[in-house]
Amino acid sequence: MELAKLKGKGNKLSAKLTKARKNEAIIQKLASDIKILLFWLRNDILSLAGAEWSERMELMNFIISELQHREDQAHKGIRVLRIALSNQKSDLLAFAEVLDEKLANIAHKFQISLSKVRQVCLLMKKSLDTNVYWQKWNQLYKQLSAKFLPVKEAVEEAMKSTQASQFLD
Repeated sequence: MELAKLKGKGNKLSAKLTKARKNEAIIQKLASDIKILLFWLRNDILSLAGAEWSERMELMNFIISELQHREDQAHKGIRVLRIALSNQKSDLLAFAEVLDEKLANIAHKFQISLSKVRQVCLLMKKSLDTNVYWQKWNQLYKQLSAKFLPVKEAVEEAMKSTQASQFLD
């Protein structure tokens, strides 16, 4: 920069540097936003253990809308991703409808509420190495008593037989 000042081009380069720094800040914010949206997509929408289909669809629509707001902010890939998600959301979430049906059957079979079965399903999302897992495990065990272990096994089987990837082919 000092050399540019000596040659009389300091102001010109200083303006370019300022503009580049502003663009960098915008792109960093965009990247951060996209990273959060993709995290939600992966962990809350496309994860096998998750909310019921209708809630996942609502979340998917939110992600698509947020991507659309960010489309014209520099990167063509955002538009491509948004269109792909929009066009394929039903196929991407087909596994959730199947799992919802299996969980409803488990609730009926064991004569417990669907919300309790869903809680057991969500337990599978947690790591066995955490206190949160075991606290939730104990809470569900107390609530379901003798039904807990058979329900847990039935949910594990339902999840195992409903791999999300089988619907993506």
